[in-house]
Order: sequence, then structure tokens, then C-alpha cells
Amino acid sequence: MFLSYLMLTVFIEDFKTQHMNIDINTYCINLDQRSDRRVWIKEEVKKIGITIEMFSGIKMDDGWKGCLASHTKLLNQVKGEGVFMIIEDDLLFMENALDNINLAISQLPDGWSMLYLGATLNQPLEKVSPNLLRIKQGWTTHGIIYNNQNGVVDFILDKDPDIRLDIFLSDVVQEQFNCYMCYPMVATQKGGWSDVVNRWQPYKIIIDRYKKYVLDYIETENKEV
Repeated sequence: MFLSYLMLTVFIEDFKTQHMNIDINTYCINLDQRSDRRVWIKEEVKKIGITIEMFSGIKMDDGWKGCLASHTKLLNQVKGEGVFMIIEDDLLFMENALDNINLAISQLPDGWSMLYLGATLNQPLEKVSPNLLRIKQGWTTHGIIYNNQNGVVDFILDKDPDIRLDIFLSDVVQEQFNCYMCYPMVATQKGGWSDVVNRWQPYKIIIDRYKKYVLDYIETENKEV
């Protein structure tokens, strides 16, 4: 097992620049039989200078149930750490990911519960700071930083959802807790065979929806001001 720390230097402008080091344990869910994904993600995370602790995912005939079981088992295992990140083995970082993660984290308000690195969006998002969007109705779980100091992980586990985890998070958790997404979006998913839906997934929808509900929406708002 690899001890995983996300070393993020956060730059905060408040009359002067302050520098902070944030250590976040980072876990990656990967099915044992998907060695191709394991090789991929270990190289991908080098883009932002982190190592990851691999977590053996649970394989089920219904892929979404295996995904749910994998996430909840891992959440139960690491919830005591307070703040941590969980990624999936098909995560694909976008340009300037580390800088944009740093900026988003520096702007998180007190009481935040989850920070998404990216998501499949279903509605326009409110921009609450230069590098933060308030996420609502956002699907996918390929990269999320959790803050259980506010009880969000305990809430998820207590509810014991019996639907796709990303849908439960979008319909229930994002409505009741302070959940955000990095702006610009910092991660999408690599196209390939998905064990969740048991078919090839291009994941183009993530970028298309981001353009529709964030980039085009914000550009339209700016023109109207």
C-alpha cells in the first residue's frame, strides 16, 4: 500500500500572499482485474505530484452496485480522517489542474462538505468565487474531496443508499450540504470500457455539459451585465 498525500500549496490573496501546505490522503478505487487502469492512474496522478493508495473495488454483476459498495466501504474505512480525497481509476486531469485545485481549496468557505474535481452537470451552476461553483444536480464520482468534519460522510453511510451513488449525492447530499466544484473544472474521465455500465463510455458528455452549463452560461451572464 502506498501512503497517499495530496500536497497542495494554497495561495490566498488578502493584502498579502499567504502560503499553506494541505496534506490530504488520496485513495483510488480500482478493480483488481483492471491492471490497465491501475497503470494509467498511477501515471496520471504524477501530473499534479501526488501518490495514491489503491483500494480494491468490489465487482458485482450490476456495475453500479459494485461502484456503490466500493465507495461506501472505503468511506467507512477512512471517514475518521476528516478531510480526504477519493478518485476513480479513469480520472483524467485537465490543463493546469494543480493550480486550479489550489485556488479552489483556498476559497472554500467554513462549513464546506464536498469539493468535486469535475462532474456531469444537469443544470447551470452558480459561481460563488473566482474558482468555485456551487454544485447542484452534478453526477459522477471520479474525483471528490470530502470534509467529514461537518458529518457529510456519516450522513451518506447512515442513509445507506440503494441507488447509484452519484445520483444519491446529487439528489440528496448536494441539496442538504455545502458542496462545490472547482472552476475551471480540473478533471474529467478517460474514455474506455466501463465496469459500472458494462459498455464503452467516451465521457464526452462531461465536457459538453460543462461547456453548456458553466462556460456558455457564465459568458452569457457576463454579456448581460
